[in-house]
Amino acid sequence: MTKFTGARATLSVLLMALGLLLAGCDQGGAPGRTAQAVSTQAVNAQTNGDLATAAPVTKVPTDVMRAEATATVLVGQVSIDLTSVDPCKLLTQEDVKSAMGDVPYRPKPLGQDAYHTACSYVEPTLEVNSPRLFVSLDPADTWDMHSPDVQTVSGIGDGAYTLEFDGWRSVWVLLKDKVIVEMDIYPPDTEMAKQLISKVIERLP
Repeated sequence: MTKFTGARATLSVLLMALGLLLAGCDQGGAPGRTAQAVSTQAVNAQTNGDLATAAPVTKVPTDVMRAEATATVLVGQVSIDLTSVDPCKLLTQEDVKSAMGDVPYRPKPLGQDAYHTACSYVEPTLEVNSPRLFVSLDPADTWDMHSPDVQTVSGIGDGAYTLEFDGWRSVWVLLKDKVIVEMDIYPPDTEMAKQLISKVIERLP
């Protein structure tokens, strides 16, 4: 009886601590789980306002990804340590030029932590239709958090979706229990993206 009572007391303390933690997050101004609309507005948070390397907004809200990534760790699923992967070494100049032609290959990191890592590979020109190429990696457990407008892509990974908006093409590829590879590319060519993502997959740990 004493052991049972002690276990209940311990459980109560843990639940109370969890409640306080969640309340603290809400009061501390943490972002909510409001869905983030697909937009071509450039992301400047990790590029110091440099529009030349800012990717289009297609991401799941960061707090959602982090919550889901934490849940994955708790249940023991396997995933790549994103802090150990250099996102700017996943595609060579030969890879990019073979797929996209003679574009200015200038890999530039766009930030890296345990929940997201990304790189811009093509330096844009002043031309209206300047080629662009972004590669990012996200935890595998954030899969299925996409717009209902996505289309299925076959022949790559354990599942893949694509979405075009305002001329951009985004392709998400799932490697089960490992990682999600996302590519944002202009021109909006799905087969071109698949060719490049295949090279990315070959170099993942």
